[in-house]
Amino acid sequence: MTHVTNRGAVPISDARGELSELVNRVAYRQDRIRLSRRGRELAALVSIEDVERLEALDRAESQRPTGPIREDEPAFGLRAEDYPVLAEIWDNEDDDIFDELYAGTDRPR
Repeated sequence: MTHVTNRGAVPISDARGELSELVNRVAYRQDRIRLSRRGRELAALVSIEDVERLEALDRAESQRPTGPIREDEPAFGLRAEDYPVLAEIWDNEDDDIFDELYAGTDRPR
């Protein structure tokens, strides 16, 4: 059985012997498992979905314009065309969640 520290991290020495179980927890239960050595957190096991979300955020951040914000831009200077990755997610026609959220309203674009 894996020993979890008081901060919720699993010592790497314990994780070695139970990697298969930990991977199953991450893949099927969507757990996020922190790994530690000598009480110091060093890494984490996360689902591939979490990795893909982090990578999408990294791409969006790298595409963010670096110039000054103009007065004619929306709040915080954010426009969908400045963030192609996020615009692609927002414009996904298969996304029924947004349709439900904005039912009966003018959906913001």
